[in-house]
Amino acid sequence: MANADTVRTTPIPIALDKERTLLYDFNAFIELEELYGDINKAFEGLEQLKMKPIRDMIWAGLIHED
Repeated sequence: MANADTVRTTPIPIALDKERTLLYDFNAFIELEELYGDINKAFEGLEQLKMKPIRDMIWAGLIHED
């Protein structure tokens, strides 16, 4: 397991209504876990290229903007 001191989040810029950043921090993963009941289910949906999990992943990356 990674040492907490070495884990870093890197914001990813994205152009929407204005420039925003996708940021997948602990809170984003908690939101996905609450939506899917298990974070692995969210990632399984991404692997299958299902639209709802893709949309949910983008949303989770943007929640820090609020």
